[in-house]
Amino acid sequence: MRIAFYVRGSAAKEMFDAMGPDRKSECGIEKGGRVREKERIACSYRPSDGYQCDFGFDLSSGKSIGGSVC
Repeated sequence: MRIAFYVRGSAAKEMFDAMGPDRKSECGIEKGGRVREKERIACSYRPSDGYQCDFGFDLSSGKSIGGSVC
């Protein structure tokens, strides 16, 4: 069983700021958008939506997995 989470708002901004540098988005993010990834945590900034971070876990193994799909 797997579970995925996303965090928005100020907590996501803090995570985003701690991750740098920006990476090129493969998801077609809007103009002015930014993406940062570290291990299996992905954070983005979109001018229309603000900050969001995605991550997940495989509950049977306890290992982290990606939390979002383009």
